[in-house]
Amino acid sequence: MKKLLLILVIFSFVIFSCGKKDGSVTIKNGLVCEIDGRQWVGDTLTSNILKSAEYIVITSTLANTTSKQLELFSVVLKGELKTGDYSLSSEGNQSYVEFTSTMTKKDIGSENEFDKFRSSEGKVSVVKFDENHIEGTFNFTLVTTEEPKKTLKVTDGKFNIKISK
Repeated sequence: MKKLLLILVIFSFVIFSCGKKDGSVTIKNGLVCEIDGRQWVGDTLTSNILKSAEYIVITSTLANTTSKQLELFSVVLKGELKTGDYSLSSEGNQSYVEFTSTMTKKDIGSENEFDKFRSSEGKVSVVKFDENHIEGTFNFTLVTTEEPKKTLKVTDGKFNIKISK
């Protein structure tokens, strides 16, 4: 009888663990991506989401206190939170991404110097959300807001952020 029960438990585990992938994001809390091929992993403690009547703002930071380098992502989604795709634009009144970085500066003269980027094209896909978290994927191009123009390609982006209450 014990052998039969053990076989059933193992069989059940095999059946349920071989399920179809649903596009879910596999990080617990935070935002990850590649920026021009460089792995970027946001701090899980500072990654959060803010909701208002008009916008959903997802933020995540990457800080290196030793080198005084800082990067900040702000993903601003226009409208009500829903599953699906949000097209990004540099136009006002649309969904967009802002990225601020001291790491992209070649000659840092003071701690306050940074590059500010804004999305020029791309999309953010919300795969799932509930009252506790939001998760999804993204790919887009960022362009600096000042001259000389710099461009960054952001790929393989994923987020899974707990909603603060």
